[in-house]
Amino acid sequence: MIAAGQPTRLTLAALLDLAASRGPDRQLYRWQGADSGAAEQSCRLDELREASLRIAAGLAALGVKRGDAVVLLVRNPIALARMWFAASRLGAFVMPLNVELTAEALAGIVRGMDAPVIAADLELMHLAAPLKAEAPRAALLDLSKLPETGLSAAGGAGAIHADWNDTAMVLG
Repeated sequence: MIAAGQPTRLTLAALLDLAASRGPDRQLYRWQGADSGAAEQSCRLDELREASLRIAAGLAALGVKRGDAVVLLVRNPIALARMWFAASRLGAFVMPLNVELTAEALAGIVRGMDAPVIAADLELMHLAAPLKAEAPRAALLDLSKLPETGLSAAGGAGAIHADWNDTAMVLG
């Protein structure tokens, strides 16, 4: 319990942990894509907390550490929230990119960041893949399977597959 009048330093992840401990079954949000036929997605506090813990372990295995940027190209707000809380657990930050920008503008934002991860929804991988040239050490991650069945890095030989349920990395 936080004492009244005492200074505190709560991270975004610590606030999520606190909220999840007080009401784990509370629904955090519901979302349905712009397509009227899209399935509704929802997320409870305990689900977001558990997902952020698994994703943080996977990001750490990829070398993400305090102060690093995790570049993100998403349209799905649930994936955004999961990545945001996971990065917070490591002291890293999420750099969400506007997917409506030109390829040149996106490259200009990423250039010089030395980001260890560029993550994107499957339908936005065509924007993410060219950014790898601007961040050579970055793992390129497909968020379409996040986090239920694991997360695959895009690419052929030497691609990385991260299973968020098992913190060990398997090199393909």
